[in-house]
Amino acid sequence: MKLFEKLIQRNMPICFVRLLKCWCKEQTMQIKWGKHLSEPLHVTNGFRQAGLLSPYLFAVYLDDLSIELNSIKVGCYIGDVLLNHLMFADDICVFCPSVRGLQSILDVCQAYVEWHEILFNCSKTVCITFKNKRAKITVIPLLTQGGQSVKPTTNIWGLF
Repeated sequence: MKLFEKLIQRNMPICFVRLLKCWCKEQTMQIKWGKHLSEPLHVTNGFRQAGLLSPYLFAVYLDDLSIELNSIKVGCYIGDVLLNHLMFADDICVFCPSVRGLQSILDVCQAYVEWHEILFNCSKTVCITFKNKRAKITVIPLLTQGGQSVKPTTNIWGLF
């Protein structure tokens, strides 16, 4: 449970970490069909995606990924400030002005999730390409994430 170790490293009170660990290990659920309830089932998959603590816990868990992405010095620069990713709740947006750089960022993300046993939903991973107004065509980059091709899209609003 690397998340709990990270919480302790960030000086989270031990009693709170133990409470979270108990919630994580002792969760049960029941399936309701009409008026009937199933027997309680033990759930071991962690915290609910829409839970109040989920964005905070996600941020703690992926803080080291953010540090690694900043350390590769690849991405968009605004003055002297590197900006190559944004994270919120369970979403990560990475960006770079070059295809090679963007693939480097995706490779760092993939290595991180493999090391920490996190699953990225590669079917939701897409690439949006922006072109100069004067450009006649837009080149669709060939990017991969987790051994799968990243799908190109033009619908930025479909992502949210």
